Amino acid sequence: MTNECKTVRGLLALRPDEWSDPERRLVQGHLGTCPDCAALARAYAEQDRLIRATPRLVLTPAQRAQLFSRIQGTTVRRHVYTRLSTVAGTTLAAVALVALALGLLTLLQGMDRRTSDVPASAYPRSGSRITFTSWRDGNGEIYLMGTDGAGLIRLTNNPERDSDPVWSPDGTRLAFVSWQDGGNQEIYVAQVGGAKGEIASPEPINLTNHPATDEAPTWSPDGTQIAFTSWRDGNQEIYAVNADGTGLTNLTNDPAEDSSPAWSPPAGGQWIAFTSVRDGVPGIYVIPAPWTSAGAAAPIRLTSGSGGGDSLWSPDGKRIAFVSKSSNGNTEIYMLDVAAALEGSAGAESVRLTNNPATDVPIAWSPEGTQLAFETDRDGNWEIYIVNADGSGLTRLTADPAEDRAPSWSPDGAQIAFASDRDGNWEIYVVNTDGSGLTNLTNNPADDSTPAWQP
Repeated sequence: MTNECKTVRGLLALRPDEWSDPERRLVQGHLGTCPDCAALARAYAEQDRLIRATPRLVLTPAQRAQLFSRIQGTTVRRHVYTRLSTVAGTTLAAVALVALALGLLTLLQGMDRRTSDVPASAYPRSGSRITFTSWRDGNGEIYLMGTDGAGLIRLTNNPERDSDPVWSPDGTRLAFVSWQDGGNQEIYVAQVGGAKGEIASPEPINLTNHPATDEAPTWSPDGTQIAFTSWRDGNQEIYAVNADGTGLTNLTNDPAEDSSPAWSPPAGGQWIAFTSVRDGVPGIYVIPAPWTSAGAAAPIRLTSGSGGGDSLWSPDGKRIAFVSKSSNGNTEIYMLDVAAALEGSAGAESVRLTNNPATDVPIAWSPEGTQLAFETDRDGNWEIYIVNADGSGLTRLTADPAEDRAPSWSPDGAQIAFASDRDGNWEIYVVNTDGSGLTNLTNNPADDSTPAWQP
């Protein structure tokens, strides 16, 4: 099995709406050349179809405990599908999944389907909530919970998928991607308020409202605008829009693919970083702000070599972490000094933080800007590591044969929330940054993913 196979199989364990644009292109290209991985992708698609066909019940903690006490000892790991590379194996796995679903439905007969009320004082402070995407209702919906897993609230409720919640800088609003308008992806914004933390009036606003795909929202530091990726011009472009849906502006306007926008923190000045292939190889670019309704100034390329994926700004706005292919072909994490890169245009040297034959992908900065949490498949499966911003102090945070992904730091830097399929399906966990205190927050038979800690 090649390293690319390992990377693609790790991505197939997630849902396609959780992939970045470069990851989506990688999967599409690889499946056309690898029969084994293509068979695995078909197996996942059949599994997801069966899951969506199974009714989802929202249980109280007591009901949940009753259910799991009756099925204790039963573990069906989703990543077992990685061993099914033949049509016969896929068929047997689908039959087993149907049997499991029927057994769960039998156990749940007679249970009350109501959720318990959430105390009005459940979320008294900022940073005390985590949002995530859940499939417990048969489609992707966004939920909110306390950092101990208590006080579960369903924020969205429509027949189509809602996913990828992103908090506003002040922690009062959520931007998210929704398929509720005819099956295409749109960017919505919802006010999260009230004593219980529910969606407050007015109803969520559709910011994009276009038949093409709009995705990857990122907030401006003052919370007044959102940048995003759109396909409305026949290719990927970076757009910005006011948080009330007005003032839509195309910022890039280039025939090449522009994706993965990231707004700089206020300390670093007004920039939007993004990935583009306009010069023939993937690179990190920045757009200066402000701009007019006619568009933005010409983007400036920061990287001299091939660098792509998400641009992760440090909290002080002075550095960007990104993924790039090293000279030996490995996918590694690099650090770029933004001021130096701007002074030298494309000539500034990037610092390499990781050095491993596997794939390393940066995900999140620590709040104080001294460390990075990242995903890596260097142990044969996806695990979460922490590394200092200078490349020292490499620490393995998770150690399980299953997949651990999507780390999100707590505002105080003491914990990390992440998604794991170690219980047979994707769940949200938290762990202290020293590796202690591992806790399953969601504990539901359906998939829960993409945790986002409230600022």
